[in-house]
Amino acid sequence: MNGFFVVALVALGVLFVALVLDDVLDGLTDALGGPDWLSLPVLAAVVAGFGLVAGAVEGTTGSTLPALLAGGAGGVGTGWLTARFVAAAVRMPTDPPIRHTDLAGRAGRVVTAVAPRQPGEVLVALGGVRHKLRATAGETIAVGEEIVVVEVTSPTTVVVTPLGLDELTPPSPGRDH
Repeated sequence: MNGFFVVALVALGVLFVALVLDDVLDGLTDALGGPDWLSLPVLAAVVAGFGLVAGAVEGTTGSTLPALLAGGAGGVGTGWLTARFVAAAVRMPTDPPIRHTDLAGRAGRVVTAVAPRQPGEVLVALGGVRHKLRATAGETIAVGEEIVVVEVTSPTTVVVTPLGLDELTPPSPGRDH
């Protein structure tokens, strides 16, 4: 194993540590006043790219000068790609946070009967999580019936109405309704 491969292995170890301790080491580059693209993962990628390419070239040609030149190009290329990936990850759009007001319009199912003067309970899925909520309605809705949330009065209380799938289903051709 030539010295360039040792440099690459050390740089890959630094890259691993940089990724594991990212939050701790992130302040270090900020404190040094470096540009935004300059980070420990980028620097480790530059050194690792240099070591791997230079080691491969020296191993095949046996010459140090071409290995240094190729290693420099490999390091710059690897660093540039890493900086681009880091910048893309930082600018990646995310979904907005889930709020209880997002329950409006969601379908669910009654788990405790709902009556005009007697609140019940419904299960409504939001964000991949089923929420058991206190529910009120203008009419009696039996256990097991599907509902739709028409209003959110608090984070744990909703106003519901029967889903009425019959109204949403178009009539079949050739049948009178």
